Amino acid sequence: MSRRAVLGVLVVGAGGAAGVQSTGAFSSVTGSRQFSVGTAADENALLGIEPAAPTGDTGETVRLFTVTNRFDEALVLDRVGVRSSGSLGIGRSDLQIDRRTLQPGGTTDIAAGLSCSSDTTDDVEIAIRAATSDRDESVELVRSTSVTCEAAASCLTGPEIELESETVPCIDVHLRGGGEVDIEAEGSTVDGDAAVTLGGGGEVAVGLEGSRIRGDLRIEIRGGGSVDLSLADSEIDGAVRIDTPGGAEVEVEMENSTIGGGISMNLGGGGTVGLSMEDSEIGDDTEITTGGGSEVGVEMEGSQIRGDLAVDSGGGSEVEVETEDSVIEGDRP
Repeated sequence: MSRRAVLGVLVVGAGGAAGVQSTGAFSSVTGSRQFSVGTAADENALLGIEPAAPTGDTGETVRLFTVTNRFDEALVLDRVGVRSSGSLGIGRSDLQIDRRTLQPGGTTDIAAGLSCSSDTTDDVEIAIRAATSDRDESVELVRSTSVTCEAAASCLTGPEIELESETVPCIDVHLRGGGEVDIEAEGSTVDGDAAVTLGGGGEVAVGLEGSRIRGDLRIEIRGGGSVDLSLADSEIDGAVRIDTPGGAEVEVEMENSTIGGGISMNLGGGGTVGLSMEDSEIGDDTEITTGGGSEVGVEMEGSQIRGDLAVDSGGGSEVEVETEDSVIEGDRP
């Protein structure tokens, strides 16, 4: 069978073929098999196109198709474009092709970067033209594949958060005028940071029971207020940082719990700070800074601070540190 005849069959046999052009380069094809253009599932396909039907996160690059050359000489993918991509918005400039010249038996991937603000599934249809290296013979195909883009998870932002046996990406609460924030987690995990910011005065209560924050915990109150942090059988992998103005009350209670990155508490004058640890560990320095007229109390029982315990208080302040069966590896007041 002549190569022109073969390529003529391609027009009929390829359901997605846009067209075949011939200028007379190949005069014959040796071998007994019947050739046709089809998907990679067709073992007789001269140009195999395997759709990947990928799922990926926004910002990720995924494989859309794998192209295989089953001609007996090299092919060049001289035109690859996007005909449609629906709500995914993938265009020609988004395509990434490992190699455009395929030797006999060679393969290449066609990939694209994903971008979505919400979970999206749609079909991506591409047009491919493959030609011989001398451009005398070419085949044009259109193929489609289903693509799913999964949007980035959003942080929890409400002033009242209750978690029970849940995993959430992060917590980011910001009240511009101040107010009350109550976060309770039982048997739950925060994969990133937890942050609370009050633009004015207010109260922040965070209670963890059998739970974990894989990042930092940051609490900032820009007006007067109070912070109550309670950990029971829980972990904070990162650091804890608490910033409040003068007159604030800060209480941190730990029972059989761990803070991996240390604690930093900064208060204005006239406030009170209490740190209570029972069978617990702080993995780095614990720094408490207050203005004058403050009260600072640290109680440790069967616990460890693997760093310094540093208290910097102004005039007229009271500082009391009590340890029982406990270790402070660095300096202490």
